[in-house]
Amino acid sequence: MKECFVDSALQQYSWCGSNGSKQAFKELQLKDIIITAAMRNRQFPPKNSMDVEKPLRLYMAQAKHRLEMKTKHQTSA
Repeated sequence: MKECFVDSALQQYSWCGSNGSKQAFKELQLKDIIITAAMRNRQFPPKNSMDVEKPLRLYMAQAKHRLEMKTKHQTSA
């Protein structure tokens, strides 16, 4: 996932959106593209779309934390 997304952009989204402050990632065509690509993985095929959705949700939710840690690491170095 880190090859596909920049954390600063992911901060603008949550899976369902949130009270106007974040956009809903589940509404994007990109979500469908990611799930379709993952379902076509022959080496490790997911059983269903939730096998793709769960880690994607988690990765998105941690974007702010990753940015904070990166900033903290850069300022202390």
